[in-house]
Amino acid sequence: HMVFRRSLYLGVGSDFTMGKIQNLFATDATKPVQNMPHGAMLALIEAVLTLIMVAWNLNSMIGSAGIVAMSVIVLFAPIQFALSQYVKRMSKRLQEARDARGRLFNQFL
Repeated sequence: HMVFRRSLYLGVGSDFTMGKIQNLFATDATKPVQNMPHGAMLALIEAVLTLIMVAWNLNSMIGSAGIVAMSVIVLFAPIQFALSQYVKRMSKRLQEARDARGRLFNQFL
């Protein structure tokens, strides 16, 4: 509450406009866990362990088709990574457009 009230009294020459601060509030409030640096390492370890366990269970349930299914998942992982990087770049551009729109509306008010 205090940070929001302080943001209402920004000077004209400030780099942080009201629209930019509102966007920062909106994005940071919804993603508190992603700011932890160890989260990526834990996610990687969990993903590897999950793949191993799923491959083992699929192999015991349906035989070699389980290994083929896991191979397809692993082979398509780089494509998914590339698509996620593309979405990240587009999200950044969208955020910049929202900041520009916020600055424009703030000037009108």
